[in-house]
Amino acid sequence: YIFDKIYNFYHGDDTSDGRLSLEISALIPSFLLNLSSSGRTPQSSPNTKSEGEYKRLVEAMKESVRENLSLEDIAQRSHTSVSYVKYLFHRYAGVGAKQYYATIRLNEAIKLLEEGESVTEVSAKLNFSSPEYFSLFFKKQTGLPPGRWRSELKK
Repeated sequence: YIFDKIYNFYHGDDTSDGRLSLEISALIPSFLLNLSSSGRTPQSSPNTKSEGEYKRLVEAMKESVRENLSLEDIAQRSHTSVSYVKYLFHRYAGVGAKQYYATIRLNEAIKLLEEGESVTEVSAKLNFSSPEYFSLFFKKQTGLPPGRWRSELKK
């Protein structure tokens, strides 16, 4: 049932009131982030040097969620190369580093919106260049603009 809902939502065939699809859309990034944060992939062995570096990168991303860092900034702060950062995320998270960071930022945006922050306030707090750009980012990630997303969840 839930997989049918997910499929229908992402293919534009949602015939329900949209609430379940909206909730699924909002929860998928968090689920994937939590799943990938566990570091339990078939390729990973516990306590390796690279796994430790990956975990430090994840923490750095979480700490800088409001800074809107580029991949180059993240690599520079961790004293490593961009290609190594990409390698670590593909190995341990199964997604690209940029997508991982975007999901962290999306989760923070959702949290702020749920706390009652306006789109403009969230955009400023997360250091987006404009509220319009934040809305485009949010819609690309969730399928809905942030204002509509919040109003749909309150129904």
